[in-house]
Amino acid sequence: MTEKHTNSAVQIKRTSRFFWGFFFLLLISLLTSCQSLSFGKRSSRINEPKSEYIPDFFEWTAICPGIKSCTFENPSFPLRYIIVEIDLSTPNLEICTWPDPQSFRHKYSPLPRKSIEDFAREKSCVVAWNTCPFELWKSTGATIEGVYKKDGKILSEAMEKYAMLLIRKCGDGSGYEASISETQDEKATEDWDIAIGGFYQTLSDGEPCGTFRKTNDSRTAVGLSEDGRTMYVLSVEGEDAESSTGLSYEQCNEIFMALGCWSAIQFDGGGSTNLFLNGERPLSYPEERFSPCYMGVLRVER
Repeated sequence: MTEKHTNSAVQIKRTSRFFWGFFFLLLISLLTSCQSLSFGKRSSRINEPKSEYIPDFFEWTAICPGIKSCTFENPSFPLRYIIVEIDLSTPNLEICTWPDPQSFRHKYSPLPRKSIEDFAREKSCVVAWNTCPFELWKSTGATIEGVYKKDGKILSEAMEKYAMLLIRKCGDGSGYEASISETQDEKATEDWDIAIGGFYQTLSDGEPCGTFRKTNDSRTAVGLSEDGRTMYVLSVEGEDAESSTGLSYEQCNEIFMALGCWSAIQFDGGGSTNLFLNGERPLSYPEERFSPCYMGVLRVER
């Protein structure tokens, strides 16, 4: 009875070892295959020639006065992105942001997250995009990472290592002007109506600035003309690497320079990348992640 029991225990132990060994090898295999399909494929596209991701000329579609868009697709890259050009001097255009001040119950309170479609439809936006990086809070909330100013109030603290987009109405009533600051400094926001924190400034005085990780991914970025009166919103698809592998910061810079931009900033990318344009969400895959922070442009009839 004792010998039989011992043999059974040995057999159970051997079976257990085999099971866990097989499980470990299977897990390694799955992780390796996932990386080769997504991360590896994205990073393999960073040395492609510019002709693969920048057209000879940009074909624009008018959306409304002051706003037009261009969609670029290259199945052989593969790559898909959308650019929206906004003439900030156009009459009757108005810039809006979210969250509103009443959403901040106290300094560290989590903010609600919502879909970009909900934000855009609530504000009647012609175009809208995601902005600030954020930290998830449980299932529905989040806290903004970086500066956020609206209605003359700093609602989220600055993070000096990151950049920010600054916007104000022109004193002569000729629309808006914008600028990008390499660092987030609350004092530097004093003369501006809106301050939106992002990640890094990647273009300054028409030239690339900074050294960044060379990986392809989904991107949300904004470029500005030298006079700060024309804004370009770039939304790069990269969540489904089989259909669009995304771009690096440097490649986004090349696009902005081809558009004649003087400065550029990267906002939250990856699964947060989102865009709403002319009544619909034009990205080719479902919304990955709701955000607590958006910016949009609408037309107001006066």
